[in-house]
Amino acid sequence: MKADMMRRIFVSVLVGVVACSTAKAQVEEETPVWFGPAIGSVDMLQLFSDSATWETARSEIDVFQFLTHHVNSWPCFGSLCSTNVLSNLVAIQAFQRLEDWGIEIAIEGAGILPQTPFGSPANCALERQTAVQNAFNWTADAINNVYANGGTVDHIAIDEPIRRWYAPIYPPGQGPACQTDSLPLIAEMVASFITQMNSAAPWISIGQIILYPELDVDGIQEYVIALEQLGVTLDFVHLDVHGLRIIDYAGPVYGRVTLAQLRDDLQELKSFFAARSIPFAPILIDLSFTYQAFLFGEYTDEHYYEGAIDWIHQVDSAMGLPDRLVFESWARPQYIDTNLIHVTTPINLPENDTTVFSHTRLVNEGIAILRPPQSCCVGTTGNVDGSSDDVASLVDLIRLIDYLFISYTPLVCEAEADTDGSGDVGLPDLSRLIDHLFVSTSPTASCL
Repeated sequence: MKADMMRRIFVSVLVGVVACSTAKAQVEEETPVWFGPAIGSVDMLQLFSDSATWETARSEIDVFQFLTHHVNSWPCFGSLCSTNVLSNLVAIQAFQRLEDWGIEIAIEGAGILPQTPFGSPANCALERQTAVQNAFNWTADAINNVYANGGTVDHIAIDEPIRRWYAPIYPPGQGPACQTDSLPLIAEMVASFITQMNSAAPWISIGQIILYPELDVDGIQEYVIALEQLGVTLDFVHLDVHGLRIIDYAGPVYGRVTLAQLRDDLQELKSFFAARSIPFAPILIDLSFTYQAFLFGEYTDEHYYEGAIDWIHQVDSAMGLPDRLVFESWARPQYIDTNLIHVTTPINLPENDTTVFSHTRLVNEGIAILRPPQSCCVGTTGNVDGSSDDVASLVDLIRLIDYLFISYTPLVCEAEADTDGSGDVGLPDLSRLIDHLFVSTSPTASCL
């Protein structure tokens, strides 16, 4: 159905609105995993040509996020994207492969950008209107390009529109000419963009990336409420925590909040968004990359990996499992770079080499920390046949004998057969189960 509609939408860069109704895309995982490689990562294309090198991570990833730079019709700025541009993605059938793998596609959309620099005369009402229309057209172009080449865009993450316009973020004398102190005014622009996109492509879920602590908890709540008053509810919120503003990392000169305050704020935001049924998640990155590269001018994949693992543990401690796991990077080896080049950190592949600090390896490790696998064995062992009563019986003994000596048919839960708690299943477990059922009736080992 989505494909049929897409044929009727986005015929050119100026998008025609089509009246239609269909459900928005929703990933089925209870805690979906999003993955967005660094925009210029040197092996991003290899993700689509060498799928065996990230098989585990790929099986866990529900949403693959491109930036509009990757999929727009016009050239990427400078060497920002490296070779990760539309023509190469099309040549390697990237969008079709994601469809074949059952991975949904997201676009980190244009950020509703102001065009007039500080100090220049401007018609701010027209500036805001133009910014919304430009963002809509850029995003529509990206959606059309994905569809025309075998894929369908299911999600749009609006890239930090508040940061582009909110005056308190900028030092005096800097920022756009039409910056504003009014969060409701920024909400009007975002609501206009979402309303237009919902009319044109109602299956797409539309959320937002919000910069913290430049916008504090009170500001985030004020902004979300302002959107609601305009009849718009975000489909998700991803929090971009700015490491350079965390005192524990960057010190008091650059920092604004401590890690302790950040943890408290995560808890408050989790409750706020949960009350509104809006999925909320901090982006899982290395918070230290900005100040490390900015202050020291040197940065590696290992720096990124270790810093991201540290942040993942902080998130786990502060709020437990987020509503989704969002792995994304915009790090570069050297931060002081006016041409915005070399946004390459970290490398993506392979996932299983402990000497390589790759992004897919980070995905696997992060999932293990935040969403550890649940054991199929609960309480005590012995329910070898996996019956609903979870009680060991003669049927379980027969099933274990069959597994060990007759058909060797795999067990539904091997941990339940480890009745002696050794970590392996063998003849001692059979003896222990016989003892439990017919001799001493002593309990079998607890589940490991």
